Amino acid sequence: MTEKTPDQAFRHDLRGLLSPAMLAADQLSLNPDPQIRKLSGQILDSLDRALALLKAGLGNEKRQD
Repeated sequence: MTEKTPDQAFRHDLRGLLSPAMLAADQLSLNPDPQIRKLSGQILDSLDRALALLKAGLGNEKRQD
């Protein structure tokens, strides 16, 4: 088993921190209040962009090896 680089460990930990926020925003998206649903969509969009950046960074790291 290979050890993670500090960068990989940071990204892994950051994804772990974002996961509860994604779950909470998913729950908010079920709220009957349309304003809360709209805001939850904005939160989810932001989190999706953050996760995409993390994945893109991991892809770049693998190509350099």
